[in-house]
Amino acid sequence: MNMTKKIYLIIVLLISITYCNAQCKELYETESMETIVSSRKKADRLLELFRENAPKVLYSLEDCYYYLIIKASPHSKEYYIALDSLGEIRVLYLLSERTKTAKQKKYEKLLLEAGSIFEPTYYKEVSRTVETRIALGRPSYFVMKDASGKRFGEFCLSTLTVPLPINQALLTYLINRLSEEIHKDTKSVNRVKNKDNPNYGNEGKANSRLAQ
Repeated sequence: MNMTKKIYLIIVLLISITYCNAQCKELYETESMETIVSSRKKADRLLELFRENAPKVLYSLEDCYYYLIIKASPHSKEYYIALDSLGEIRVLYLLSERTKTAKQKKYEKLLLEAGSIFEPTYYKEVSRTVETRIALGRPSYFVMKDASGKRFGEFCLSTLTVPLPINQALLTYLINRLSEEIHKDTKSVNRVKNKDNPNYGNEGKANSRLAQ
């Protein structure tokens, strides 16, 4: 094969690789936008229930579990919301109405460190999925809406993403608080399921009789 043919093949190969990369990037961006739109619709549906004319921060996991912070005076209101398999609200409660644990108070320091989370200028352009170096964990969605309903800092990424899409202290607070509420919620659901089970409590008695 002469030099001219080699150069020609190299050029064709480079063009093919460039075209493939462009196509892949376009596909990822399309899928990412579709995911954002889907999560956005579900989030907007929930936010319509809270008619306060105030800025709101919303974070969710798997479009099923939500943590909502609404700006208020003297303290912000924080809610936990969980949906069922049909997308209907299964659990919704105001967290400030419950006794705060030492761990929850520790988390609040993170929120103080996060600063002015309701200011639009607080949010820089977030990372897109195709730009991330590391993406692990369950899918998450985030948005801050100002009093007029305009979105800021919106993203739909894996829970653990590098680079971080928003302020580290705020993201850590949201993940920790939501995870803790999900854990308590799951325990409560399992407890109810066990009580509804006709064999609940009999298994231990049966094992005791066998041991005798």
